[in-house]
Amino acid sequence: RFARSRLRAAVMPALTSAKTYLAKSKATDTAANVETPGAGNTFNYDTALPTSTVSAPTNGSYTNSLPNITGTGTDTGGSTLDRIELVIKNLTSGDYWNGSAWVVGLSTVNATGTTAWTYANPGWSDSIGYAITATAVDKASNKQAVPVYVTFTYDVTAPSSSVTTPANGANLT
Repeated sequence: RFARSRLRAAVMPALTSAKTYLAKSKATDTAANVETPGAGNTFNYDTALPTSTVSAPTNGSYTNSLPNITGTGTDTGGSTLDRIELVIKNLTSGDYWNGSAWVVGLSTVNATGTTAWTYANPGWSDSIGYAITATAVDKASNKQAVPVYVTFTYDVTAPSSSVTTPANGANLT
Protein backbone atom coordinates (compact mmCIF):
# COMPACT_ATOMS: atom_id res chain seq x y z
CA ARG A 1 0.00 0.00 0.00
CA PHE A 2 0.97 3.54 -0.60
CA ALA A 3 0.91 6.24 1.99
CA ARG A 4 -1.86 8.77 1.52
CA SER A 5 -0.90 11.86 -0.40
CA ARG A 6 -1.92 15.36 0.32
CA LEU A 7 -2.52 17.81 -2.49
CA ARG A 8 -1.61 21.43 -2.00
CA ALA A 9 -2.10 23.93 -4.76
CA ALA A 10 0.61 26.45 -5.32
CA VAL A 11 -0.35 30.08 -5.34
CA MET A 12 -0.32 31.30 -8.92
CA PRO A 13 1.70 34.49 -9.29
CA ALA A 14 0.42 37.36 -11.41
CA LEU A 15 1.34 36.60 -15.01
CA THR A 16 2.76 39.14 -17.44
CA SER A 17 1.79 39.13 -21.10
CA ALA A 18 4.49 38.31 -23.65
CA LYS A 19 6.36 36.11 -21.18
CA THR A 20 7.15 32.39 -21.25
CA TYR A 21 6.63 30.47 -18.02
CA LEU A 22 7.66 27.03 -16.73
CA ALA A 23 5.21 25.02 -14.63
CA LYS A 24 6.54 22.12 -12.54
CA SER A 25 4.97 19.88 -9.95
CA LYS A 26 6.43 18.10 -6.93
CA ALA A 27 4.47 15.76 -4.71
CA THR A 28 5.09 14.82 -1.08
CA ASP A 29 3.04 12.09 0.53
CA THR A 30 2.13 11.71 4.21
CA ALA A 31 5.06 9.34 4.71
CA ALA A 32 7.39 12.22 3.70
CA ASN A 33 8.33 10.65 0.35
CA VAL A 34 9.17 13.42 -2.09
CA GLU A 35 8.84 13.16 -5.82
CA THR A 36 11.77 14.29 -7.95
CA PRO A 37 10.21 16.98 -10.15
CA GLY A 38 10.10 16.36 -13.88
CA ALA A 39 11.06 18.81 -16.59
CA GLY A 40 7.69 20.56 -16.39
CA ASN A 41 5.79 22.34 -19.12
CA THR A 42 6.46 25.72 -20.64
CA PHE A 43 3.72 28.03 -21.80
CA ASN A 44 3.36 31.53 -23.20
CA TYR A 45 1.03 33.97 -21.54
CA ASP A 46 -0.33 36.33 -24.17
CA THR A 47 -3.05 38.94 -23.73
CA ALA A 48 -1.80 41.33 -26.44
CA LEU A 49 -4.01 41.76 -29.47
CA PRO A 50 -2.32 41.14 -32.83
CA THR A 51 -2.61 43.61 -35.71
CA SER A 52 -2.63 43.49 -39.48
CA THR A 53 -2.36 45.94 -42.35
CA VAL A 54 -3.38 45.80 -46.00
CA SER A 55 -0.57 47.00 -48.29
CA ALA A 56 -2.32 46.40 -51.62
CA PRO A 57 -4.78 47.59 -52.68
CA THR A 58 -4.56 51.10 -51.29
CA ASN A 59 -7.76 52.26 -49.59
CA GLY A 60 -10.01 54.24 -51.95
CA SER A 61 -7.89 53.43 -55.00
CA TYR A 62 -8.76 52.57 -58.59
CA THR A 63 -6.57 49.86 -60.08
CA ASN A 64 -6.31 47.98 -63.36
CA SER A 65 -4.00 45.29 -61.98
CA LEU A 66 -4.19 43.48 -58.66
CA PRO A 67 -2.80 39.94 -58.91
CA ASN A 68 -2.58 39.62 -55.10
CA ILE A 69 -3.99 41.26 -52.02
CA THR A 70 -1.00 41.81 -49.71
CA GLY A 71 -0.33 42.95 -46.18
CA THR A 72 1.53 42.41 -42.94
CA GLY A 73 0.72 41.12 -39.47
CA THR A 74 2.36 41.53 -36.06
CA ASP A 75 1.96 40.04 -32.61
CA THR A 76 3.80 41.46 -29.61
CA GLY A 77 2.26 39.03 -27.13
CA GLY A 78 4.76 36.21 -27.51
CA SER A 79 2.51 33.50 -28.92
CA THR A 80 3.10 34.41 -32.61
CA LEU A 81 0.50 34.83 -35.31
CA ASP A 82 -1.72 31.92 -36.28
CA ARG A 83 -3.50 33.36 -39.32
CA ILE A 84 -4.82 36.41 -41.15
CA GLU A 85 -8.54 36.17 -41.86
CA LEU A 86 -9.88 38.05 -44.88
CA VAL A 87 -13.40 39.03 -45.84
CA ILE A 88 -13.63 40.01 -49.52
CA LYS A 89 -16.92 41.62 -50.57
CA ASN A 90 -18.22 42.64 -54.00
CA LEU A 91 -19.83 46.03 -53.24
CA THR A 92 -22.14 45.89 -56.28
CA SER A 93 -23.71 42.47 -55.74
CA GLY A 94 -23.11 42.22 -51.98
CA ASP A 95 -21.60 38.75 -52.48
CA TYR A 96 -18.61 37.43 -50.54
CA TRP A 97 -15.66 35.35 -51.75
CA ASN A 98 -15.57 31.91 -50.02
CA GLY A 99 -12.29 30.70 -51.52
CA SER A 100 -13.79 29.22 -54.67
CA ALA A 101 -16.88 31.26 -55.60
CA TRP A 102 -18.80 34.46 -54.89
CA VAL A 103 -21.64 33.58 -52.50
CA VAL A 104 -24.47 35.24 -50.60
CA GLY A 105 -23.68 35.57 -46.90
CA LEU A 106 -20.55 36.44 -44.96
CA SER A 107 -17.55 34.24 -45.70
CA THR A 108 -13.96 34.30 -44.44
CA VAL A 109 -10.79 33.05 -46.14
CA ASN A 110 -7.26 32.75 -44.76
CA ALA A 111 -4.32 34.53 -46.33
CA THR A 112 -1.07 32.71 -47.08
CA GLY A 113 1.56 33.72 -44.54
CA THR A 114 1.22 35.88 -41.45
CA THR A 115 3.93 38.51 -40.92
CA ALA A 116 3.97 39.08 -44.69
CA TRP A 117 0.77 37.70 -46.18
CA THR A 118 -0.86 37.40 -49.60
CA TYR A 119 -4.11 36.26 -51.13
CA ALA A 120 -4.50 35.59 -54.86
CA ASN A 121 -6.90 37.54 -57.06
CA PRO A 122 -10.30 35.85 -56.66
CA GLY A 123 -11.44 37.01 -60.11
CA TRP A 124 -12.06 40.73 -60.08
CA SER A 125 -14.73 42.08 -62.44
CA ASP A 126 -14.30 45.32 -64.38
CA SER A 127 -15.80 48.53 -62.94
CA ILE A 128 -16.73 46.88 -59.63
CA GLY A 129 -15.94 48.15 -56.15
CA TYR A 130 -14.67 45.72 -53.52
CA ALA A 131 -14.15 45.84 -49.76
CA ILE A 132 -11.46 43.85 -47.97
CA THR A 133 -11.33 43.31 -44.23
CA ALA A 134 -8.18 41.82 -42.64
CA THR A 135 -8.10 40.44 -39.09
CA ALA A 136 -5.02 38.98 -37.37
CA VAL A 137 -5.42 36.03 -34.98
CA ASP A 138 -2.56 34.75 -32.79
CA LYS A 139 -1.91 31.26 -31.42
CA ALA A 140 -3.40 32.24 -28.05
CA SER A 141 -6.68 32.96 -29.94
CA ASN A 142 -6.38 36.72 -29.42
CA LYS A 143 -8.13 38.48 -32.29
CA GLN A 144 -7.42 41.94 -33.68
CA ALA A 145 -9.86 44.33 -32.01
CA VAL A 146 -10.60 46.55 -35.01
CA PRO A 147 -10.10 44.84 -38.38
CA VAL A 148 -8.44 46.78 -41.20
CA TYR A 149 -11.01 47.84 -43.83
CA VAL A 150 -10.08 48.98 -47.35
CA THR A 151 -12.13 49.57 -50.48
CA PHE A 152 -11.01 49.82 -54.09
CA THR A 153 -12.45 49.76 -57.60
CA TYR A 154 -11.12 47.39 -60.23
CA ASP A 155 -11.18 49.17 -63.61
CA VAL A 156 -9.62 47.75 -66.79
CA THR A 157 -11.74 49.68 -69.31
CA ALA A 158 -9.74 52.32 -71.19
CA PRO A 159 -11.38 55.75 -71.22
CA SER A 160 -12.51 57.28 -74.49
CA SER A 161 -12.76 60.89 -75.62
CA SER A 162 -13.62 62.87 -78.71
CA VAL A 163 -13.41 66.47 -79.89
CA THR A 164 -16.80 68.02 -80.64
CA THR A 165 -15.81 71.66 -80.85
CA PRO A 166 -14.46 72.89 -83.13
CA ALA A 167 -15.98 70.61 -85.75
CA ASN A 168 -13.58 68.71 -87.96
CA GLY A 169 -12.52 70.90 -90.89
CA ALA A 170 -14.14 74.04 -89.45
CA ASN A 171 -12.80 77.51 -90.26
CA LEU A 172 -12.57 79.75 -87.25
CA THR A 173 -12.08 83.48 -87.05
